[in-house]
Amino acid sequence: MLDLGSSRYGEVYARWQRDPQAFWAEAARDIAWVAPPRTVFDPDLGPYGRWFVGGVCNTCF
Repeated sequence: MLDLGSSRYGEVYARWQRDPQAFWAEAARDIAWVAPPRTVFDPDLGPYGRWFVGGVCNTCF
């Protein structure tokens, strides 16, 4: 689980800057996926890309 406690903000922010895909892949482990994503990030759609390609989750609960 990704710990975002305020006392560790600088450390967490630095991890995100160093490797955004690994950071968000770790955070996504806490999501109850119906179907897990095939890839974390696809940059083919330009600067914003596409995140969690193929992933399906239920946001009702």
